[in-house]
Amino acid sequence: MTQTLSEYRMTEPVKYLIDTNVISELRKQDRADSGVLAFFQQAQHLYLSVITIGELRRGVELIRHRGDDQQANLLEEWLEIVIADYADQILDFTIFEAQVWGKLRVPHPHNALDKQIAATALSYGLTLVTRNVRILLTQEFVCLILSGAINNPNKNPDFSQGCTSLIAIRLVLRVGSCPVKDLCQFVLNSL
Repeated sequence: MTQTLSEYRMTEPVKYLIDTNVISELRKQDRADSGVLAFFQQAQHLYLSVITIGELRRGVELIRHRGDDQQANLLEEWLEIVIADYADQILDFTIFEAQVWGKLRVPHPHNALDKQIAATALSYGLTLVTRNVRILLTQEFVCLILSGAINNPNKNPDFSQGCTSLIAIRLVLRVGSCPVKDLCQFVLNSL
């Protein structure tokens, strides 16, 4: 018996690309956002982008440059743990992702690193887990299909203020002139 597309999607495990702001929040341990903690307790198939590793490294070096060697060393140790824990789940940024990223930057070139992470999620077919949706909503070439607000699936996120709660976003290349906010509202209403 052949599976339908919807049956196949229901049996295929969801794979997540963790945004920098989410893995950084996890560093706070028991002081971290409850939605982030709940997500990491239940989620499987987690990946990081090399862009996230670069952003985390930059954070360490900025603190070191400020002269706070003690804090920089603590963050350095944490970064080494993250790299070791995700060693087999750190995704490269290749020529394919670079091509997608180039499309995402026109006509809005802002937020280059966020768009590199979005390009990685798009090219690997992953669900992006982030705490900041407003940046992605400015896209001309991206539609957002929400898999639900993870920490409160019964509440629709408020996109107008940027979402500070944890959200999983399935990105697809935009086709036609569908306004992103209209598509998001349609998908939210159908969850």
